[in-house]
Amino acid sequence: MNSQTHSQTGVYIVTHGENGHEFNYFRAGSASSKISPDDLPVDSLRSTRVLHVSGISQAISNSAADAVFEAIGIVKNADGIVSYDTNLRLKLWPIEVIPP
Repeated sequence: MNSQTHSQTGVYIVTHGENGHEFNYFRAGSASSKISPDDLPVDSLRSTRVLHVSGISQAISNSAADAVFEAIGIVKNADGIVSYDTNLRLKLWPIEVIPP
């Protein structure tokens, strides 16, 4: 049984206020925040020609970050192409971890 079997779906809400867009995330304890390398479909990734991932997936938990790195490694080792969108959200990443 994988780590997401009995977990809630994460929710992301965008509202428009006087100061522009406001973002609310409800991902704590969600299935996506619990994903780990053990949950990856390794055989499918080995046959993937192009993998597109987002930094948001890595920002939601350490195990999700590990899963993304593992997926990238699997696809690259199988001569696939990896596309990476940093999707930088300063509320999710402390500025100290952003490379200069």
